Formats: sequence, structure tokens, C-alpha cells
Amino acid sequence: MQIAPIFRPLCLGLDCGAHRTRLATPERGVVLDTPSVLAIETRTNQVLATGSEAEKMAGRVGTDIAIYWPVTQGEVADEALERALLQMFFREAAIRWWVISPEMMVTTAVTISPAARQSWVDVLFALGAGAVYTIAEPLAASIGAGVPIADASGSFLVQLGYDRCEAVVVSLGSIVQAVTLPLGGNTLLKWLELELQTQLQFAVSRERLAHLLHHVVSLNPEVRRTQLVTGKDTGTKRPREVEISSDQLYKPVLRFAQRVEHAITELLSNIRPELTTDVIDKGFLLSGGLAQLAGLDIWLTERLGVPVSVVEEPALAAIRGVQTTLANLEEFKNSLAYQSDE
Repeated sequence: MQIAPIFRPLCLGLDCGAHRTRLATPERGVVLDTPSVLAIETRTNQVLATGSEAEKMAGRVGTDIAIYWPVTQGEVADEALERALLQMFFREAAIRWWVISPEMMVTTAVTISPAARQSWVDVLFALGAGAVYTIAEPLAASIGAGVPIADASGSFLVQLGYDRCEAVVVSLGSIVQAVTLPLGGNTLLKWLELELQTQLQFAVSRERLAHLLHHVVSLNPEVRRTQLVTGKDTGTKRPREVEISSDQLYKPVLRFAQRVEHAITELLSNIRPELTTDVIDKGFLLSGGLAQLAGLDIWLTERLGVPVSVVEEPALAAIRGVQTTLANLEEFKNSLAYQSDE
């Protein structure tokens, strides 16, 4: 007779982006999805707020409070701050990491250096991890999107993030080709901000820019969307209301789409003929929060001549892939993508 184990190790998945942090467990699914930011009182170094609450403080506080984003380009910019941030997030998500040493898996950039990878390992072990695994974010997104990554035929995906975009080919459970574009949603927001200042002498908050990106911007020039926005006249320095339209913001969005197209074209120029057949059959998938940019999939399809589609819930594809991988951890350990520190 086989006796079922009394205790099963806790597994925790992390997708720690420059803009948002997401946590998941195989049993509970996604348990936290919040901005990767913390507010600290400069005099005492006390953490005052994290996540959405800290993000709302940006631009609204004096010099006695500092706002920090500890992750950039998929790497830990400040280990102490990232530990403090994750510790608060674990508590918020009711992760009892201090009782049971969980096995943790974190997403990373495809081209992460050994030193940068070690920083993630150090942070998670310092938080009590019993074992640490890393997985490239586009690979996790492919798994989360339901792509049969173990197949010998190639699958093609572009992960569109906050500070980088990664176009990859996945075959036999690992990434076999990749091109990284060192810009993302953050860059596009800056371009939109500059366009408003140049065209209209108009400045708006970061929060309002993000709203314009998600609700007004479109790559379809035939679709005109508008929004009345409150901001500041950069000439008079006075409050001002302006109706912003999608055609006014088209130039920076087109510029961004062209950069993504160039990255995909570079990827395709380096793949073998066998994989070229696969891309014609399967096309490209778009994941990440920026995949929801209105009209991007249709624009890329027309430019590339291959089908391009957005995965279901693109912003959550990577963390759902980590969740699935943790639920099948032994299978992952036998794959070509396996890396761990135990």
C-alpha cells in the first residue's frame, strides 16, 4: 500500500516586472498583482506604503518621502529594497514563507547575466526559499498561453513589457532564438508625454498618460477615439482641459510599433528554413500588458505577412505559465530550460 505524503512543499511563483509584481501558487492561482513600488520615509528608512498606495504617492510627496522601483530590465536594481517589497507582498498575499521554506520560481529576462540571475537567487533565499528556480519570461508566457512548447516545431511569441520587449522562438521546451528590444510601455509613455508637450504645450500626470495609452491610443488611423483630459499648460503653467484624440498620438505609437516590427524581422532573419515554415503556419503570439495596444496585432499582421494574435489575458500569461510550471515541477526539471539553486 502506498501512503500519501503528509506534507507537500509550498511552491510560490513570482513575475517581478519593472512595473508590476505578480505572485501565484499552483493551488490558489494568482494571489497578487500590484505595482512594483514602495514609498520610504528618508529620515527613518521606514516603509510607508507599497503597491498601488505607493504608486499614488509618486509626484505628490515632499523630499521626506522617496519612491523606489527596485526592478529594471528584469534585474534587481537594489536587493535590500526588493527584499523589503517582496516581504510586504508575501504578507499581503498571506504567503507563510517564514513557517515553510517554499520552492520559488521567478521570471527573468532571456539574456540575463549570471550575476543578475544570482541577485534574484540571493533575494529569494534571503526571504526563506528552500529552492529557487528561474525561467525566462517569454517561455513562461508561452506556457501560460497554452503553447505546446515541448513540440519539435517552433512557436513564436513576443513578450511586450514595461521596459523591454522580447521576441522569441520556442522549441523542445526551451528558447532557441531571441531578440531583445530595450524599450516597452515606459518608453511609449515618455514618447506620448513628449508628443503632447510638443504639439499642444500640454503636460499631464503619469496616471493620465497610462489612461490615454489604454483608452485612446490606436494603431488604426481610421478609428478616432477622444478623451477630455485635465493637465497643465506648459506655457502659462495654469490648469487646462484638452480633448485628446487618437490621431494626435498616432506618431509615437507608430514609431513604437515599427521598433517591434524590426525586432521580429531581425528574429526571422536568423532562424533556420524549417522554422520559417512553422512561423507561416502558426504566426506570432503577443503577450504582456502592452500586447493590448489597440490595433497592434492587425498592424503587425499586415506588415509581416504572417498571422499575429493576442493571447488570452496577456498581462497574466507569464505568471500563469509559472503557476503551471510549478504544478509540473518534475517535468520542468527534465527540460532544457531547467536552472535551479537548491
